[in-house]
Amino acid sequence: MSPRSAEANEELRAQSRERMLAAALEVFAEKGYHEATISEITARTGVSRGLLTYYFPGKRAGPRNPRWRRSRCAASWQA
Repeated sequence: MSPRSAEANEELRAQSRERMLAAALEVFAEKGYHEATISEITARTGVSRGLLTYYFPGKRAGPRNPRWRRSRCAASWQA
């Protein structure tokens, strides 16, 4: 079995980011931004806190992150 290509790895990372963003938006919609916690988002996504904070170093980093603003999830949330 050969290792994955750099493009395949980037696609997997992009899919992970999208899953995390979608979960965050669900939790924000249910609880409100200020009541939502990183733990609830990680539980919903099924990823570790470390992985979530690797991509988004804190709850506030989501909306400030350029990847967040370009994501399909953010576009539908802001609509």
